[in-house]
Amino acid sequence: MTTDEPAGKLRDHIARTYGSVRVGTAVIGATLPLLLWVGGAICDRETLRASMSAYYYSPAMGDWFVGGLVATGALLYLYKGFSAMEDWLLNAAGILVVAVAMVPTPPASESL
Repeated sequence: MTTDEPAGKLRDHIARTYGSVRVGTAVIGATLPLLLWVGGAICDRETLRASMSAYYYSPAMGDWFVGGLVATGALLYLYKGFSAMEDWLLNAAGILVVAVAMVPTPPASESL
């Protein structure tokens, strides 16, 4: 896209990009729990763990858990809100989601 193109095309491109970020964030958030459950059952041959955070210690799904959270955190941080407060809250949520991925809770031995 060049600056010579009409402003309407540029606005449409920005709107599609903005929409794609929103959809991508929602897709990751909606599919991560299912991915962890199914992947854990298939790859690790284990029952459903007590929490999503417990998948951090899964041999096969730990990287997927961390990757999903880091991707979600990055998208939340990059997403711009409609007000300064909304933008601040999105930035804080993005940073905290990455912190959850990087600072795990101690492992628990129980599963459902």
